[in-house]
Amino acid sequence: MEPLSIVGRLMGGSDPIHLPRALDYLQSEGTTVLSKAHEVENIKRAILIEHSDSGSISLISAGSDAVNSIVL
Repeated sequence: MEPLSIVGRLMGGSDPIHLPRALDYLQSEGTTVLSKAHEVENIKRAILIEHSDSGSISLISAGSDAVNSIVL
């Protein structure tokens, strides 16, 4: 059985947002940033539990081989 990795963010612990954001920032986060995080952390089959913007990012990344399941 493969190990399960749970990666979470603490409320209020994010880096400052540089505004205005590009209109496609959710697409970029879902296709580039999240896949890079999976690669760096060597996550092969992620279970993403998200809501709000991060829920949208999860749905965008759903086609990735590294995403096993999504809970919104």
